Amino acid sequence: CLNHLRDAVAKTPTLPPPKLMLAGFYLQSGQRNIGRRLLEDVASEDEKSAILYVTFGRLALEDGRLHDAALNFEKAESILPDEDLEESEKATFASAIRGGHIAIAERRGNWEAAQSLIATQIKTDPDDASLRRRWAVALFAAGRRERAFEQFDIAHRQNNELNRPEIAMA
Repeated sequence: CLNHLRDAVAKTPTLPPPKLMLAGFYLQSGQRNIGRRLLEDVASEDEKSAILYVTFGRLALEDGRLHDAALNFEKAESILPDEDLEESEKATFASAIRGGHIAIAERRGNWEAAQSLIATQIKTDPDDASLRRRWAVALFAAGRRERAFEQFDIAHRQNNELNRPEIAMA
């Protein structure tokens, strides 16, 4: 499998390193120990991969290690501008990094930071009802009830499977 991934990277150099892709396969299949070992191998071979640090950040979030997650997302953020990626790929990674920072702010109960980060993310994807709902929750938690109601309402109109604002605010 690793040799096939090496061949794919040779044909398409913009792909992530082969061991990083393989680690992703293991992580997605629930084999975290093998996936983590491969990630550590990648880190020792090439520390300049934003996707590596985004992956480490997501794992840290899953484990509840918020400080580690923040450090990994910050590292990914600092590396991203120098990555040899298409602009659309950079935008995707930037969105994933912001998503990580948002999750950290939410879990820490830092609603001001969460609101600010989500507001930035909403500019990138204004039709994401789930993200808009998260913004409404952050606004509500920060005591901005009217603004929260507006965002819950927009989220419901974008996806009518979400609760109506009157119910979401209850």
